[in-house]
Amino acid sequence: MFQRGALFYTGDPHGAQGDGEVSGNALEQSLTGVFRFVLHKGRTIAGPRAETPTHYILMGIDRDLNRALRKATLEVVDFLVREKGLTPAKAFSLASIAVDFHIAEAVDDTQVVAGKIAKSLFTR
Repeated sequence: MFQRGALFYTGDPHGAQGDGEVSGNALEQSLTGVFRFVLHKGRTIAGPRAETPTHYILMGIDRDLNRALRKATLEVVDFLVREKGLTPAKAFSLASIAVDFHIAEAVDDTQVVAGKIAKSLFTR
């Protein structure tokens, strides 16, 4: 059931799909997953985030592709400033030099841009 304020949704799993989902077609499949949620009380984020073993992924969503890219870029910069301690100027530079921005969806009036930050950019 939906939980007000949870901001989490899963569904529509695809076994294969190119970056962009330009026509709404993909190879649909069933999905079973294990999810871990971390509650950060007193903090908010503007959009969805994801993390893989190799990347941090920040997203921008809008009806306009340019605005979606701008939102994704600002999310990346905010993450780099808040989570990695960079100055805003260095965060913008890193976003331009080393962050890969992908069109994750361009169908159904929803434009999604994902900014992928390689964890290998940071020392542990």
